[in-house]
Amino acid sequence: MSSNNLADRLTSAKNSLDNYEDSVSFINFHGNDDLRIGDSNVRYVKLNNLQDAPKEWNFYRPLSDGKFTELLESIEKNGLLVPIVIWEIDNNPSNPKYMILSGHNRKKGYEVLKKLTGNAKYDEILASIKYKDELTPEEAREIIIDTNWVQRQLSPIEKAKSVIEKYIILQSKTRYESGRNEYGEGRLRNVVAEEYKITGRQVERYRSLQNLIPEIQELAHNNIISLTPAYEIAILNQDLQRWIFDNHVDKIISKYTRKLRSDMSLEEVKNIYEDVRVEKCKLNINIPKAAYEKYNTLSSENKANLEKEILNLINAYVI
Repeated sequence: MSSNNLADRLTSAKNSLDNYEDSVSFINFHGNDDLRIGDSNVRYVKLNNLQDAPKEWNFYRPLSDGKFTELLESIEKNGLLVPIVIWEIDNNPSNPKYMILSGHNRKKGYEVLKKLTGNAKYDEILASIKYKDELTPEEAREIIIDTNWVQRQLSPIEKAKSVIEKYIILQSKTRYESGRNEYGEGRLRNVVAEEYKITGRQVERYRSLQNLIPEIQELAHNNIISLTPAYEIAILNQDLQRWIFDNHVDKIISKYTRKLRSDMSLEEVKNIYEDVRVEKCKLNINIPKAAYEKYNTLSSENKANLEKEILNLINAYVI
């Protein structure tokens, strides 16, 4: 294939393919002794017998055009360097059907190359087959999530969805000696952290992103806002998030979000984002020395909360 007009030909071919939605990026594996053509579970499968995993399982964005072009060039030059992973869902001998668990982009690459070159060798692809009774649906979903986590540079939102899905899958599986079918919350967090090689705190932060409204999730997904303000705004209820998005989307930055608290009212959030300066006066009250000493031990946040409570009491008494 000539590389001079590959991009134009690729665009034309891709546009003619219906529902172009892929997920798993191509990785150059080396020395995998388990994936040999001689193995009984590794063989060529016709593309017509393959189907994509459901969207709710495979929620990852497709490769960019640039990365997909690199994949095509690599396949044409080097062949398929590692089989795709598929799961048998219909074992009809005359017309078996398989779901792709890892290799959506590689399969789509074969479709495009067949259209561009007309070469019959792209009618089938080498695949490592997981047979029908070999996996549960949870285990099949787990393969999709784990391979994407390892192989791709995921957006914060994709990582958050992966962590949340991993929680759901692990809760449905029996994986420890006690025989219970659910992990304790702390244990579950640690298992996810260990498997994904991140900290427990990172697990919790990724999970918090599920609280974001879709519009702010999209900003984080596209790296328009950074992770820290995304975490900080996620503590608010969705009505307050909506108000910030509608009125101050350009101010979803730590300068403002670090001042947010989960119990804030709309008025308090407005004060932060609209920089409302309230004139303050000093109030002198006499309190016991012991209470004063306790006050001095409070954190800045607790002092602010106490001052808020005092203000609420004053307002309650003013008719």
